[in-house]
Amino acid sequence: MTEIVIALKKKAIWRRIHWRNVITVLTIAAVVAVFLLWAISLHNYEIKYIKYEVKKDDSLIEIVRQKNDYTPWGWDSRDFVDLTMKKNQIVNPSSIQPGDILLIPVAQKKGQ
Repeated sequence: MTEIVIALKKKAIWRRIHWRNVITVLTIAAVVAVFLLWAISLHNYEIKYIKYEVKKDDSLIEIVRQKNDYTPWGWDSRDFVDLTMKKNQIVNPSSIQPGDILLIPVAQKKGQ
């Protein structure tokens, strides 16, 4: 009796990999990495307040933009305007007058 041996030809490794699964795993890993970096940087700042005397033609948004050269991730000038309004009990941002003394929030990286 003659045995017939069928030699199974091994496929190359790149042909055996399910690339769709690899791409899915890498995408999920990238999303998790971005989230972790965001979470770490979220708490890497502190808010301090500085005194500022309002000058003629100043607006709250211009003052805040001028004083904040560092902005925490996910923040913009409107967030600082909101903090300024709460801290100084301002109802209308256009109601500030020259000579008013305001406490302006300034974000700084921790340790600076």
